[in-house]
Amino acid sequence: MSLPRFGDRTLTLMTANLEHDGGPDENDAPPRKWVEAHEGIFSPFKPDVLFRQEATHSHFHGRRRLHAAERILGTRSFLSEPRASRNATALFVRPDLFDVHAHFEHRDPWRTPPTNIVAQLRGARNPLVLLPVGGA
Repeated sequence: MSLPRFGDRTLTLMTANLEHDGGPDENDAPPRKWVEAHEGIFSPFKPDVLFRQEATHSHFHGRRRLHAAERILGTRSFLSEPRASRNATALFVRPDLFDVHAHFEHRDPWRTPPTNIVAQLRGARNPLVLLPVGGA
């Protein structure tokens, strides 16, 4: 097996557990920890798919954080509905690489339901099931 060379097209998958979504808003904006994670850690890698756990505050204020992450990362986002755990999961995919065919909502028996989409990498024959799973 050979490693890709610089300039070869690869698919970059990332997973991250930003504890409690970086914390509550500060002055009507995401906290410093959230901004640093998205701008300083995730964005430089240009993930094609980002699986996020503990998207705790991403439902609030019209999903403001989720949409801010989309702008920073250049992605389309999906978010599970929180259940017994307040920590939803989130999934981000590059719209120029993936056609999303379905987004499924899961309820029982999940304490933290996964965000579940079926997406097809452009030029690929078969779709993929993309599914970040959270913990507590």
